[in-house]
Amino acid sequence: MSDRDYEEMQIGEWRINVETNRLYREAAEHQLSDKVCKVLLALAENPGRTVSRETLIQKVWNENEYVGEQALNTAIWQLRKAFNDSSEAPEYIETIPKKGYRLLKEVSIIPYAPKPDLASPSPTEPMQTPASEPEAKTPDNAMEPPPVEPPTQATPYTTTPSHPPQRKRSLIVGGSLLLLAGVALIVKLIYGREDAPPALVYWCGVDAGRMERLGIDPASACMLETDQGQFGLAIGERMAQISSSYYQSADTGDIAGDIFFCESNHKRQGHKNNTLLNFVTLKNHCMTQKDGEVDIAERSGARASLVCVDYLPQSIHLQTPTAEKHCALPSALTMNHPNAIKDPDYWYGVRRDELADLGIDEGASCLLNAEDPTWIDTIEFGWIWGARRCTDSSSNPVGCGVVSHNAQRTGATVSDFFTQEQLQSRCAAGAGKIALTPAGWWRPEHKDKTSLDAYLLCEQQLPKAIQLSFKPVLGDVVEKTCALYF
Repeated sequence: MSDRDYEEMQIGEWRINVETNRLYREAAEHQLSDKVCKVLLALAENPGRTVSRETLIQKVWNENEYVGEQALNTAIWQLRKAFNDSSEAPEYIETIPKKGYRLLKEVSIIPYAPKPDLASPSPTEPMQTPASEPEAKTPDNAMEPPPVEPPTQATPYTTTPSHPPQRKRSLIVGGSLLLLAGVALIVKLIYGREDAPPALVYWCGVDAGRMERLGIDPASACMLETDQGQFGLAIGERMAQISSSYYQSADTGDIAGDIFFCESNHKRQGHKNNTLLNFVTLKNHCMTQKDGEVDIAERSGARASLVCVDYLPQSIHLQTPTAEKHCALPSALTMNHPNAIKDPDYWYGVRRDELADLGIDEGASCLLNAEDPTWIDTIEFGWIWGARRCTDSSSNPVGCGVVSHNAQRTGATVSDFFTQEQLQSRCAAGAGKIALTPAGWWRPEHKDKTSLDAYLLCEQQLPKAIQLSFKPVLGDVVEKTCALYF
């Protein structure tokens, strides 16, 4: 007995019996498997609402993704076949791309029929014994009935009748039908039929359910034929979970590519380092390569290289000893991402909810912004002063400034912290220009340790201003002078 409080559901023109898994209407009937019936009931319990593939796999296959992905595809196929439905023009089950499925028909509940109470049967009237009839008298002139001969007993070796009894005939007919059905099933399994359920679909080692979840379209993959199979570039709309100092993708993933090596049996062989080609990894390659190619994958004589133009990724070049092919990259993988990758909770290495406590005024800070096509986003560099940002030797809050950048997701400090007293002490030595960032900043890939610098400008041995200087790899030096706040 099911734990549901109903026996059947009405789904459009059909009824489903939850006890027997029987789907029927006036002129048709289908016996569903237990799993297929559970999928239908999960959809029917949420009519008109999208039920995700993950929810169905969790409820029906106990979160067994390896089994549930293809099993769910087959279950939906079987339900559409039973309803005589179509995925192109659905009337019962609609596929919601990249999400799940939705039941389109109205659903009504048919509760269990009330059962009679058998514990206390209704009283019955006592049976009346029929009165015995008087013995019939034979008239005097009536003929005596002929004497009845005793029945002749059959000998133990009597022959059987030429036709079997009705029950035995029915068993023979039923057995014959079962035998024919078994033969038909074997023929179907061996030779297949057009309406057979879909086989487990793999493309280069990735099953259909996973491809849908990652947003991979095998038809749009850029592949090159080799003697051992195929290899090439496939793009997935949600393939990558990017987490770096520059970029953070959404929980659902982000667009990325991958180099696939597919042997003739569709088995996938991983490429070098098994690295997804998201924007960050591609841009990192092109930061050091203005124009040209960078090898990113190689296997058995097949090679894939990234083509860079003006420090930006442009395409993937596939090559084998006998053939080559260029694969275009989508624009999301070929463009810088200025400021779109910032963490909104941070500003120049400081949490925004701490700015007021530190006495930092965003509008009064001195900031330098510049573009460098070799870098991953906009260069943002500044002298950030906070009226209570530091403490003196007695732990009293005092004002101080620091050279910071905001060019990555959260930004970070570049120089030491300098109070008014420390700046005055440096100028007292007599120099007119003093470097506050002697170690340079962040560009080791160009063997240039001083791309961003900050200097203290002194006049008459007193602090006068802060000078910010940015030397891009491509372009002229950009400078800005910042006033002091004391």
